Amino acid sequence: MLTREAVIEITGEIEDWKIAQILSESPSAEELLEAHTGVIEQGDLEAETGRRLN
Repeated sequence: MLTREAVIEITGEIEDWKIAQILSESPSAEELLEAHTGVIEQGDLEAETGRRLN
């Protein structure tokens, strides 16, 4: 089970309400890391192409 500290270690500093929302979903560390990596990669691709991906 993830802790607040583990979430911050994976995502970096984020707002407490976001941490609470993440913890309420009970993801594994692997699932959170995969989701976080996907968000970062999508943001990089959007910046590269200059358009929002849906």
